[in-house]
Amino acid sequence: MSDQGDRSYLDWMVKSLGACLGFIYSVGFLVVARHFARYGVSTFSLFQTQYLVAGIWTIGPPIAFVLVQRTGERFKDKAYSFSTFSWRRFIVVSALTGLPFGLLSAAAIGLLGGFEGFSWSLAARLWVLYLLLANPADLAWMSWRVPEGAARWWVNRQVVPYYLTVFALGILLYSLFFAGSVYPLIPASLGGGKPRTIVLIPVKEGLPVGIVRDNSSGRSVPYELLTATDKSYVLISPVSNEESIEIGRDAIQGIVVLK
Repeated sequence: MSDQGDRSYLDWMVKSLGACLGFIYSVGFLVVARHFARYGVSTFSLFQTQYLVAGIWTIGPPIAFVLVQRTGERFKDKAYSFSTFSWRRFIVVSALTGLPFGLLSAAAIGLLGGFEGFSWSLAARLWVLYLLLANPADLAWMSWRVPEGAARWWVNRQVVPYYLTVFALGILLYSLFFAGSVYPLIPASLGGGKPRTIVLIPVKEGLPVGIVRDNSSGRSVPYELLTATDKSYVLISPVSNEESIEIGRDAIQGIVVLK
């Protein structure tokens, strides 16, 4: 390959990587913004690592699901093409085909099963959403790669924008569902949106106005920490007609994270 070809390939790789990161970052921004909007908190900051991590949590599982599914199907097709059909071979190939998906499911259960509030019904809904997202993506890819003589009204180059539009809207709806149902269950230590339970340590002047004091310890009563910035802490308000409480870092001496 010539130097010009190497540079063209490198440019394509860099642009593809940039486009993927931009897509993941945008999805993560949508998830985090939707999550914080439930508590009346604005997160409109241009550069935050939290957006990228949230995007990986959102997009990573469906991508892994599709890759494992496609890998299993290709293995099955290749295995069946070498000899005639037999029940023994059918059982062995079927078991081997399902092995990667079984390992992926076991890993997901081991990880997500430790998230308080995660249920089988939620996992089933995510699985259905993955299948629904895969359908327009598959049709878009088939329509883009279909030979001229094999084109149909539902599989041809002209319908690719339609399938991509359906896929993009599906990603939008899936991200909103993820933000409301899954992201709040992921611990903050793993980049998720699950609030941490904390108590506030007062300064000499006492606790800020609106923060309830625990007379037995001199600290505050437990609060749920939604997020922390360089200048403030944002707490979920326990009062029914309030969404959140924002206090400056200099208004308290520190915080204690409870188990």
